[in-house]
Amino acid sequence: MISLLTVAYVAIAVLLLSLNLASRWNAWIKGFAIIAVSLFYFASYQGLRALSGLPSSETLPAEFRLLWVNIEEPNKISGSEGSIYIWLRPLQKDRLLAVGEPRAYRLPYSEALAENVEAAITQLEEGKRLNGKRSRQQIDEQEIREEQKRVALTGEAGSEASVGNDFSLVFREVSPPALPPKPAL
Repeated sequence: MISLLTVAYVAIAVLLLSLNLASRWNAWIKGFAIIAVSLFYFASYQGLRALSGLPSSETLPAEFRLLWVNIEEPNKISGSEGSIYIWLRPLQKDRLLAVGEPRAYRLPYSEALAENVEAAITQLEEGKRLNGKRSRQQIDEQEIREEQKRVALTGEAGSEASVGNDFSLVFREVSPPALPPKPAL
């Protein structure tokens, strides 16, 4: 695919060059055409990177449903710094449904994050559904009350790990949906 894309870019550049050499258009029109095609190259390259299926290095959504995690620890022999790949789906604003297609994200490796996602993997393997939240390491009163209520009901504390200096990840088990009672027969 890369070679086909390279051939397409070269063909467009050759067509633009021949158009500029053979035409009697004003210089500003020719310059605009060159700039427009150059911007097209950049935009199409960025668009293809998003479609390639490679993990994104963009910021994680604020709240998401965790699907799976892959941990690659640092390797001194190859010089790899390590990465943590998270496969997730963003949550709606009401935090009930995961929307959109799954997306992979790449996070830099850290020991705290690796331990946290290992605990999340264990819970996923046990069949539990987990929601994740990007936290700015600021504690608000509502989060404290929700956590205390959840711990009182389940007896299990949530897990949290730092990601970089500006935020951390918190994973929480999704409670089963509350269904209305069945009518009597």
